[in-house]
Amino acid sequence: MNSVVAKSLAGLFVISILTACGGGSGGSSSTQNTSTSDTLQVASEDIAIAAAGIKGPLAFADARVFAFDPSFPSFYDENSPLSVAISNEFAEITGLSVPGDTQPLYIMSIGGANAIDLNTGKAPVIPTLITVITADMLTEDRLIYATPLTTLVFDMARFDNAISGDVNSFIQSAKEASTLVSQMFALSPDTAIDVFKSPLVIDDNTVSIAQQQEAVHHRAALEAFAAKINTLALSQKNITANTLIERVARDLQSDGVIDNSANGEVIGGIDPAVLNQDAMGLQIPNTVYRIENVMDLMEDERIAIGTDRGPDFRADAIEFGNNQVAPEPVVDDRYPGCRSPAPSPCHPAAPHGPRRYRPERARLRRPGPFP
Repeated sequence: MNSVVAKSLAGLFVISILTACGGGSGGSSSTQNTSTSDTLQVASEDIAIAAAGIKGPLAFADARVFAFDPSFPSFYDENSPLSVAISNEFAEITGLSVPGDTQPLYIMSIGGANAIDLNTGKAPVIPTLITVITADMLTEDRLIYATPLTTLVFDMARFDNAISGDVNSFIQSAKEASTLVSQMFALSPDTAIDVFKSPLVIDDNTVSIAQQQEAVHHRAALEAFAAKINTLALSQKNITANTLIERVARDLQSDGVIDNSANGEVIGGIDPAVLNQDAMGLQIPNTVYRIENVMDLMEDERIAIGTDRGPDFRADAIEFGNNQVAPEPVVDDRYPGCRSPAPSPCHPAAPHGPRRYRPERARLRRPGPFP
């Protein structure tokens, strides 16, 4: 999957040279008589988009990019995509781009009837994933992911009555929603995640332990949220998973609390007990994994997404759930060879006089350089 980033960044700006035709009502004799070099015009630059849909990695998914347009209820014209592509068997999306003469914000959707979740071999439990694409995202060396959590954030921004309909107010609302969602659905307060920026798979972009730990926590958060939405969808009649995400978005946007109501009105279909339950023991839909085993899932999927020859997955060094890593001993340079667990520093032995042998304490003595 990391190869998509390299290919997309290499072709970030594709310049099309068009030969101008002098004929037609818009032409003039002066234009027709110009030299060949003068008749070449540089068209707007296409901007390549490196993207992926994760719930889990979606192969054969229909990826579409739209211009932001708040005049539509969905905030984009579903019938007028700027670019369309299909993810391959490794869930890589290639060939997705936007014309340089259209200004961000963009909306990207990933899904479709033919999409396959590579973790399950089945259709994804959340059919359509949506995210926003800002100008900053297009210049960063990373994939742009659409996930269940970015879908939630997008819907929350749509339902924000404070936005004035312009791009800047929508982006600000999406940032605020992202902060709330990242904090609310993170599984540990000790590892912060960003639903727009944190990595999600183990590849060449997650080399360090810190990067891999962030990826594990982000992936666990979205898998847990998707599992809860799937539970709600299975218990409802004629309510899709995407509709339920919209309802949760309306609920959260109203007051920042999941309580099945917005502005004093019952929304319906939302069970706060399901959405607020502990995530670790949840089954990831259509798999043998639980959320607490998400690192096993991420390791096993590397062959399917073509990243198994990338960096080693240091699962043993990642703090997640019951997998707690012992702190590294602290070495005090003043006393070579002296090591003690953090945060207690090493100190030399205190001076003392002659000792009196105490047999009752002999068995409690521990060998070591310091008494």
